[in-house]
Parts: sequence; structure tokens; C-alpha cells
Amino acid sequence: MERTLKEILWLHLGASLDMMEAAISACPDELWDRPSSQMGFWYMAYHALWFLHHDLTPVDKEFMPPAFDIRNYELEVKAPPYEDAYSKPDIRNYLEQARARWKAAIEGLGGDSQRLRGCRRINANATEVIIDQIRHIQHHTAQLNLLIRQTTDSAPGWIRRTKRV
Repeated sequence: MERTLKEILWLHLGASLDMMEAAISACPDELWDRPSSQMGFWYMAYHALWFLHHDLTPVDKEFMPPAFDIRNYELEVKAPPYEDAYSKPDIRNYLEQARARWKAAIEGLGGDSQRLRGCRRINANATEVIIDQIRHIQHHTAQLNLLIRQTTDSAPGWIRRTKRV
């Protein structure tokens, strides 16, 4: 079966989000809330989703951080108070919002190749921004899975393609 580039991007971008969602679901509460001198579990998930949200926002629309982000970590603070975790439900909801944004960004490919905020941030076209985001989500999901494995001796498995079409 021959797939279009848009289908391929969605299948793999969606799989990246599915894997992050599995890691968030598998994370025990003590790991989610554990203070860390570095980027903790909850913040790693938030950080990856924030950049997805930011970079896939069209340049002609104002970027608005999620409502639960009262600290505006990525734009202003740049150093989270690691002991004050955002909730799992807030991060899961943010992930679902990200999924819808990704789908819209992919469906919009073919028009203005510089239409996404990420194009300016990484000096790339929209297709490359989407591929960059797949890699970014996978990078942090691997870190999340390592933390889960170190804590529970188990971690979610690989997802080849999303089943959400």
C-alpha cells in the first residue's frame, strides 16, 4: 500500500504521542511527583508538549500557553520549581490537544511552507518542523520510559504507527 507523505507523518507523529501517552499512564504517582534537581518526569512531558504546541502554532495566530500553565515556564521562567508538579490530568489533556494540532498542521502541508512558528525557531520548512517534533517527542519519551523502568522494572513498549486515523 502506497501512503502519502501526510499519512506517513501522521502515523509516526501520532505514534510518538501514543508512546508518550503510554509513558504518562504508566508513571506511578511517586515518580510523577518526585522532586528532582533536574527536569523531572512531569516537566519532561510538559516541556515536549509545550514545544509541540508552540512550534505547530501558525505564525499568524497568537501563541497562548495552556490555561494550567500559570508560571509560563518555557517563555518566562525557564527554570521550573521542580517540587510543584502539574497534574497528570492536565498533561494528558494537553497531549490530546496537541494531537489535534498535529493533525491540523499535517493536513495544512502543501501551502505556505513557513506558516508554523517552529519554522522561524529552527529555520526550517513546515515538513521539517513536523519531523523535528517527532524526534523531540521520542527523545523525551525515551527518557520517561527509562525513569519508569528504573522505578518499576517495567516500561511501555514501542508503537510503530498510531491506530488513530
